[in-house]
Amino acid sequence: MSDGGRVPPHSEEGERGFLGAALLDNVVVPKAVVKGVQGEAFYVPAHRWVWEAMVELQGKEAPIDLLTVGAELERMGRLEGIGGRVFLERVMEGCVTGAHWEYYLGLVMDGRYRRRAADAGMRVVGWAYGGDLTGREVLTKGAETFGGALPEVGGGRPNAEVLEESCKAWEEIQGHRGKPLIGVECPWRMLTDALCGLLPGLHVLGGRQSAGKTSFEGEIAWHAAARKGKHVLRVTLDATQQELVERDAAREAGVSFPKLRWGYSRKDQVAGTRNVAEEYRGMGERMRIVDGLEDVDDVCSLAWGLKLQGKLDLVTIDYASVLEAMGALGGKSLTDLRVKLVYVSKRLKRFGLQAKVPVLLLSQLNDRSGKEEPDSSFLLESGSLERDARTVTLLYKDDEVAEKWDDEFKLPDGKNVTKKLRPVWVKVDKCKDGPAPVKIPFVFLPHYFQFRPVVEFPRDPVEYLRGEDRDPDGVVGRVGEIELGEGEG
Repeated sequence: MSDGGRVPPHSEEGERGFLGAALLDNVVVPKAVVKGVQGEAFYVPAHRWVWEAMVELQGKEAPIDLLTVGAELERMGRLEGIGGRVFLERVMEGCVTGAHWEYYLGLVMDGRYRRRAADAGMRVVGWAYGGDLTGREVLTKGAETFGGALPEVGGGRPNAEVLEESCKAWEEIQGHRGKPLIGVECPWRMLTDALCGLLPGLHVLGGRQSAGKTSFEGEIAWHAAARKGKHVLRVTLDATQQELVERDAAREAGVSFPKLRWGYSRKDQVAGTRNVAEEYRGMGERMRIVDGLEDVDDVCSLAWGLKLQGKLDLVTIDYASVLEAMGALGGKSLTDLRVKLVYVSKRLKRFGLQAKVPVLLLSQLNDRSGKEEPDSSFLLESGSLERDARTVTLLYKDDEVAEKWDDEFKLPDGKNVTKKLRPVWVKVDKCKDGPAPVKIPFVFLPHYFQFRPVVEFPRDPVEYLRGEDRDPDGVVGRVGEIELGEGEG
C-alpha cells in the first residue's frame, strides 16, 4: 500500500549527532552496542554504513576515530559511497561533545520505532482491504505484527545460560565455607555481612550534616583499593582532592588531624603520614579522586571509560543533591531538585547494573526532629533514591547515649567526651539481598575520621579511649594512641 510518497520517519540530525559523538568519545559505541543498537536503526544509508564500520572496530577492540573508521569503510568498499573522508569530517564537526550521545540516540531510536509502526500499520491496512483474511484473522495477525515491532526487552540471554554462571560460582565457593558470594567488601565484617557487600547497582549512604558520611565513605574506598586491590573512582563535590587525601593520611597514620593542622603533632606522627603517601604510590591508579565533575552524565562517561580499560570496581560520589544533570535536563537541573534526583538515581542505577559496578552515593537526610530515628523516608527527596537503591544505609548519632556521656564523663582537659568519641548507629534500612533493618553500633572518632564497630556503646567512654583498640572481629585498630589532652586548636 502506498504511503503517499512521504519520507519515512527519521531524524537525520539525530543520526549525525550520535555518530559524531561516537567519533569524539570511545565509550559511546560499546555502550550503544550493549543497548542493542544495530545498523537498521539508521535511515540514511551512509549513516548505517558508518555505524556498521564502528561496530566492526569495536569487535576488534580497535580505537574509533576519523582515521580508523575511514580505513574500515575503505576496507569494506564503502568509503567512496558515503562521500569519502570529507563526509566523516562533516559528521564530527556537527557534534560539539560526546556527552549528549544518549539524547541523539533517543532521536535515532524514535525514528526507528516510528518506521516499524508505519510498516506494521501498512501491512495491517493491506490485509484489511485485501479480503483474503477474515476480520478476526486481520485483528489477530495485526496484534502479532505490532507486538513484533515493539522494542526488544532485556539482553536476550537464555535463562539457562544465566543460571549456569550462578551454578558454577556456587560450586566454586563450596570449598570456602563461611565466605559468601559478596560484592566489594566493607572494612567491617558485620556491615559486609548485612549488605552482602556492595553488589552492582546503586547504594545510598545517608546521614545528617556532619554525621561522618565522608569519613565512612573514605574508609570503604581505602579498604577496597589498599587492602583488596580494587580500582576505586571517588567523585567529590563537597570537598577537594587535597582534603580527602589529608583525611586518609590522618586516619591511616593514626594521627589527630587538628594536631597536624595546628602544629602539635610529633615528628614520628608526621612520619606516619609520609608512610601513607607511600601506600598511595603503591596503589597507583587503583585510587582515583576527582573533584572537578558536576554533571552525572560526565561522571558516568568517565566511569565507563575506566570500566572498559578494566580499571573500575567501585564508584563513590559525595553527594547526591549537588550532582547536576544540565546536559539532560537543562535549567530544570537547577530549579527542580525532585526531577533532578529522579534522573540522577536512575542514571546511576542503570550505569551500575550495566557496568556491573557498585555505585555508593552519599545523601543528606531531611532535618525533621534530630532525635527521631531516621529511616529511608528521611532521605532528601527520598522517593527516587530509595526506589532505585539496592541498599540504603543511614548514619545517625545516638543522642541519648551522647548526652549521658557528656553529663557523666569529662576528658582530662574538662571538655565533653563526644568531642573525641561519638556513639553512632549504622542502620541498613533497605537491602535487596538480605534482611532489613539491621542496626550496628559504631563509635566515631571525628579527629581521626575513623569508625569502629562495637558490640555495645562503651559504659565508660574515657576508659575506652585509653584502652587497647580492638573491634568485635578482633582486628587491632589503626589508632594505637588516642591523645586526650589539649593542643588540638
